[in-house]
Amino acid sequence: MYAYRKITDNLYWVGANDHRIALFENAYPVPDGVSYNSYLFTGEKSILFDTVHLEFADLLFQNLDELLGDKPLDYLIVNHMEPDHSGTLGKVIDRYPDVEIIFNKKTFTMFQRFFPGKEGNFRQVENDEVINLGGKEFRFIFAPMIHWPEVMMVYNQTDGWLFSADAFGTFGCLSGALFADELDFDVDILPDLRRYYCNIVGKYGMQVKKILDIAKTLDIKLILSLHGPVYRQGFDVLLSKYEKWATFEAEDDTAVIFYGTIYGNTEEAADILSYKLRENGVKGVKVFDVTKKDVNYLVAESYRAKTLVFAAPTHDAQIFPKMKFLIEEIMDRGQKNKSLAFIGNGTWAPSSQKLMPKMMETMKNAKVVGEPILIESTLKKDTYDALENLAREIAEDLKGN
Repeated sequence: MYAYRKITDNLYWVGANDHRIALFENAYPVPDGVSYNSYLFTGEKSILFDTVHLEFADLLFQNLDELLGDKPLDYLIVNHMEPDHSGTLGKVIDRYPDVEIIFNKKTFTMFQRFFPGKEGNFRQVENDEVINLGGKEFRFIFAPMIHWPEVMMVYNQTDGWLFSADAFGTFGCLSGALFADELDFDVDILPDLRRYYCNIVGKYGMQVKKILDIAKTLDIKLILSLHGPVYRQGFDVLLSKYEKWATFEAEDDTAVIFYGTIYGNTEEAADILSYKLRENGVKGVKVFDVTKKDVNYLVAESYRAKTLVFAAPTHDAQIFPKMKFLIEEIMDRGQKNKSLAFIGNGTWAPSSQKLMPKMMETMKNAKVVGEPILIESTLKKDTYDALENLAREIAEDLKGN
C-alpha cells in the first residue's frame, strides 16, 4: 500500500522509513531508525529526486503508481549515488525505460560501477548549470565530499526548493512528522542532526563552508534532505548550526568529561570534577563513560562543547583502549579550537596522563588548561585539591571566551 505525504502542490515525499536498521552504514547506531527520502514533482513534467534503499523498492513504486497513474516518469535526478539512495535506481530504469536520468560526470562513473552494463537515457550536467524542466528552473550545485565526491544539490530557483542531498540530514525515522516544524528542534532534531553531521561529513568542514556560503545567497523556501525532516522555516537556525560545526566553533561554552575506568577510581575523579565545574558556574557539563556510549555519540559531544576533558587509566603501559579510540576519532575529523584537560591514573607504570596530550598535540588552535593530573591508584587529598584547581581553571578559561 502506498504511503506518501504532500509537501506542496505537485511536490510529494515518496520515501521510506527504516525502523529495523540497527547500524547506519553498518557503523553508527540508529535506535530510532532512519528515513530514506525521495521526492516526486508532478507538474508539467514529472521529476523524481533520488530513490530509496533497495529493500523499499516496492513501497517507492506503490507511491509512484498512485501519484502518476498512467502518466510517465519524465526525469530522475540523482544527487547522491550511495546505495541507500540509489539502490532502486536500476529497477526505476527497468520500470520507466524512457525516463531521462540526470547525472554529473562523477555520478555516472559510480553508476557504472554499481550497475554494470545497465543502459538508459542519460543526461550529464555541469556545476552551476541551469536547465528548465517542466516549466521550472533547476540549478545544479556540486557539493563534493558532503559526503561523497559526486554529491550535488539541486535548487529549484522558480519556487525556492533546495534538494540538499545528505546535507542537513539526520538520523531517525520520520514517525509521521515530515516537517521539522512539527517537532521540537532542540529535543527531537538537534541531537541526531549533530550526530549525523559530525560522524558523516564532519571532517569535510572546508567543503561544507563553501556550500553554506552559496546557500546564504539563495532565496530558500524549502530544504529537502535525503534523511530526516523537510524544513519550511527556521533556515537561519539550521544554517547557523552547520556554520559552527563546519568552522569547528563550539556550540556551548561548557565542558564535557570523557572517562574510562577499570576499578572506579578514575570515574570518581570525573564525577568530582563535574561537581566542581558546576560549583564554579559552568552550565551544561556532561560526563560520559567511554565504554558505555558508542564513540559516535561522544564525537558529537566533542563538537558541542568548548572544553574537552579526558580522564583515563593506564592500561598495559598505554592509554585505556576505548579512550585511545575516542581520541583517534576526534583527531581524524580535524577538530580544532578546543581547550583540553587531562587526568591519568596508574599504579605501576602510569603514562596515560602523558600519552593523551601527545596524541592531541597536532590539534590546531588548541590549548591545554591546567597541568595533567595523575591519580596514583586512588584519590587522595592532593588529587582532590588538583581537581578543584582544574575546575577553577576551566571555568575561568570558559569565561574568557
